[in-house]
Amino acid sequence: MQVSQAGFPAPVIVSSTDDLAQLCARLKQEPFVTIDTEFVREHTYWPQLCVVQLGGMADVAVIDTLASGLTLRHWLIFWRQKAV
Repeated sequence: MQVSQAGFPAPVIVSSTDDLAQLCARLKQEPFVTIDTEFVREHTYWPQLCVVQLGGMADVAVIDTLASGLTLRHWLIFWRQKAV
């Protein structure tokens, strides 16, 4: 595991469904998970989710929700099971 200067794990970019499933499995073990979302509205009337940033004690990840072939099913199941 790489460590950033602040002592937290270095961020990992998640752009595949398999990587997302593995991340969610690890985050289930965390006592808490932080979340930040970014939306884009440049070409639509409605905001489109483009980036989700997740952090725990052992993982920091940036999910590219617009990556081709990425499905958010694992992430949605994770949030239904995790107390937020």
